[in-house]
Amino acid sequence: MVQDASTSAVLMTHADGVLHIELNRPERLNALDAESVERIRDGLIAVGDEPSVGAVVISGRGRAFCAGRDLRTLHAIPDRRSMSVQDRAAARRDEHDRLLNGFTVVTLLRTVGVPCIAALHGAVAGAGLGIALACDLRVVATDTTLVSAYGRIGLPGDWGVTRMLPRVVGDALARRMLFTGHRPTVAELEAVGFATAVVRPDEATAAALRQGVSLAAGPRIAHHHMKALLRDDRLVEHLEKEVHATMLCQETDAHRVALQELLT
Repeated sequence: MVQDASTSAVLMTHADGVLHIELNRPERLNALDAESVERIRDGLIAVGDEPSVGAVVISGRGRAFCAGRDLRTLHAIPDRRSMSVQDRAAARRDEHDRLLNGFTVVTLLRTVGVPCIAALHGAVAGAGLGIALACDLRVVATDTTLVSAYGRIGLPGDWGVTRMLPRVVGDALARRMLFTGHRPTVAELEAVGFATAVVRPDEATAAALRQGVSLAAGPRIAHHHMKALLRDDRLVEHLEKEVHATMLCQETDAHRVALQELLT
């Protein structure tokens, strides 16, 4: 199945046992909007009903893998600070559901019964970082830059980043990235085990697809059980904590001012 690249925010192809999910908003550095999140989620859900899929590869078109959530969608979130108690409670419920709906992409990547590979290049930020961390393997191009920009917009971290990042890169590096915005070099990422392979920028997707084809060849039942045994059973609970912390920070002056500055 191939979608028209001019119309779909996310392209999906299925060949040689690999489902290739390709973010297709290059003009926005593949920043995620509601359509992108929905299509990624639906594609991953469908893997459970498709026995011909033995691996998933996620990549991004253009100059970046994924620059996180589209800031325009964040700006569209109502400012709850001046709302009445009743209206604020209703708005919080809506935002809670919106956030958790997006975060299901992370839980699906962790729980789907096949290996998931991220083909990374350019900016990998925010939600994009969460997606990369949730994958089992990561092919990293030499121009890859991990960006934890949460502090810049007065938010605590979401998409499971605050749980998965220290588990993947180590506690010290994770804290440095989150608190100071440090952007590790590709050499650092390779040294701590974040990168499964390091390749040239124009080779990341092809290398990830080759790895996907190799994994799709099996042993699939063993891979399924590996995923189950490696599953982080507390991730869902942690995502709920991220939602709560994010909504509290959304109602601060620091977040609203920072967001406005970035959009002007």
